Amino acid sequence: MNLAHAEFLFALLLLITAYLLSHTLNGCIQTFVCSKLGDDTAKDAGFLSLNPLVHIDLFGFLALIFLGIGWMQTVPIDPYSFVGGWRYWRLFVAYATEACVSVCIAIISLFLAVFFYGYQLTAILIAKLFTFYSKAFMIFFSSGAHLKIAADFAPNESSLVIALAYLLVSLVYLNILIATISLIFNAFRYALVVGFEKGYTYVEYAEYVSFFGPFLVVYVFGDQLVYYLLKLSEWGAVHIAHLVGSVL
Repeated sequence: MNLAHAEFLFALLLLITAYLLSHTLNGCIQTFVCSKLGDDTAKDAGFLSLNPLVHIDLFGFLALIFLGIGWMQTVPIDPYSFVGGWRYWRLFVAYATEACVSVCIAIISLFLAVFFYGYQLTAILIAKLFTFYSKAFMIFFSSGAHLKIAADFAPNESSLVIALAYLLVSLVYLNILIATISLIFNAFRYALVVGFEKGYTYVEYAEYVSFFGPFLVVYVFGDQLVYYLLKLSEWGAVHIAHLVGSVL
């Protein structure tokens, strides 16, 4: 095993940790919000839990390892459980919760990373990890290319300090991607529900739209959404810094 392999395993372990933390918290909060809005489907299925095993999806976990982005088990939402006033607004909030929670986790993680490690180092780590995770296995099988993790830190920094920095940046990276994909897929889920109830002629195209639509949007607009969500996270981190009296 060379340095590239060791760094790959180190970064992958931190990404898995970020995956478990993010998806467990996200699934639990989304289930709680849905329950408060009138839909106990996910709660009755056991999703209101901080046990990571409840939320892990096997194929999503494998995709995390091979592709650098993984998904959790989809929190089940029953649109017909939302009755009464402001029905569509409450349903919208239920579908939007996952993306909102992911952005909040990214903002808090980014703030902590900049607060403890500085803006310049955090920016370097984010740039490296966004490149590294998308090409993880290419790097793993390359004997020359690696992250050069230790070179980004002072010589006297401990491995725990380095690991914490990469964990925070991994949380930023992963939750930005989660929010991007969630915005697209849940927007289509919401649109399909509303469209189905508005007119039956829509149902003829619903299957094609629900399958091809999100993938097309991710392919065309995915990078732009990632960029704007990252800028939103930076904006949020700066405002948190001002609130606590810190200067980033």
